[in-house]
Amino acid sequence: MKSKTSWKIIGEKLGEDKTWIHCSGMLSTNLAESAHPLMTFTDKLYDLEKYESIPFITEKSRKSFKELFPELKNPNYEIESKDKTLYHAFCVLSGNFTTMIWQFFFDYLKSKNIPESASYLYLTTITENLKNNTAPLTGPIQRNDKNTIQKHLESLKDHPVKNIYISFLEAYDKMIKEKIIENDK
Repeated sequence: MKSKTSWKIIGEKLGEDKTWIHCSGMLSTNLAESAHPLMTFTDKLYDLEKYESIPFITEKSRKSFKELFPELKNPNYEIESKDKTLYHAFCVLSGNFTTMIWQFFFDYLKSKNIPESASYLYLTTITENLKNNTAPLTGPIQRNDKNTIQKHLESLKDHPVKNIYISFLEAYDKMIKEKIIENDK
């Protein structure tokens, strides 16, 4: 890791009149501006329309998205620098962790000779419900069906995702008690 003195020298060599921009969702530094694309990226490219619709998150009290990229029309929002780590943690939870759970599910289906594609309508409907319904949660957790939940936990006995199931139940209960979310029953 370079010292602040080293970065100062590098900055002078590169020209302090330059605006440096990083795209990290978590990092906040005085050495560069920040513009995090609220999107997931794989090794496949998107079409131009999708790139132009990607929201960007910048830091309040720093250069705005329009100042950094005056030619871009992407939606953009600001958050406090102190909130970036939590914001990025939620990005990882909502994107990467749900992806892992879906991959576990796809693997399970394949092990039962059910094509992964059989679950796509379910996946699409969950996404549509999240986007369009104020109470998208369904099933035994929403109904507080303790009997079904207990049977689920028993069926997951030695599976590593059992702990994820328990953690989500505990988090959901805590969020209900602390009124972070409403129980939509």
